Amino acid sequence: VCNLADCVKVAVDFVSPENLDRCSQLTQEFRNENERVTWKDDILQLSNMCWSAWEHTRQLESTTTS
Repeated sequence: VCNLADCVKVAVDFVSPENLDRCSQLTQEFRNENERVTWKDDILQLSNMCWSAWEHTRQLESTTTS
């Protein structure tokens, strides 16, 4: 890939609750592959995404019940 101009890549990941198990499985498969040959970063960061969603939900809950 060759960029013809300076650019910034922007990505937004969305994991639906219905696909959480599949995303977890894929994350584990990528980690297993990386143990043999390092070739990818943990881009999805499923654990961080779930933790952020949990924290945000708790904050929303506390503001709406007060």
